[in-house]
Amino acid sequence: MVVGFLIGRRRKKFLGLFPDAIDLIVRGVKSGLPVTESMAVVGRELEAPVGEEFQRISDGIRFGQPLDVVLWETAQRLATPEFNFFVITISIQQETGGNLAETLANLSDILRKRKQMRLKIKALSSEAKASAMILGALPLIMFGVLYTMNPAYETALQAYASVQRLSL
Repeated sequence: MVVGFLIGRRRKKFLGLFPDAIDLIVRGVKSGLPVTESMAVVGRELEAPVGEEFQRISDGIRFGQPLDVVLWETAQRLATPEFNFFVITISIQQETGGNLAETLANLSDILRKRKQMRLKIKALSSEAKASAMILGALPLIMFGVLYTMNPAYETALQAYASVQRLSL
């Protein structure tokens, strides 16, 4: 349970910083750096966990592994759809070519919009949960208020209820 909590916390932190990492890669690619060098910059410049993961990717490339293999290993380790989108984008761009910077900028924008949508859904569902909790607690609160104000009224209701049960 503790490990699951720590994994969830790390994943949230990763997803919070990931669009910034993609933007940093986009700026590097637009300025003429190769994608692998831009990833190394992300590994050096951003804080953990994003910086750590991109540093691992950069190290794997330096040790001679192909970019696709390193990215898919990282995707399996992270197990997030957002990083899978990133890996698929990089893989497709390597095979077909095209404007990688524009594609990654679009991906970053989509990830930010997904995060906004998640927060909006969370806000709307919390409103409904709060309403349900208030409505559920209302009878108990009213019982407490009435009992505090007039304890004899509540005992009379209990006596009436027990008489009703006996007559059935």
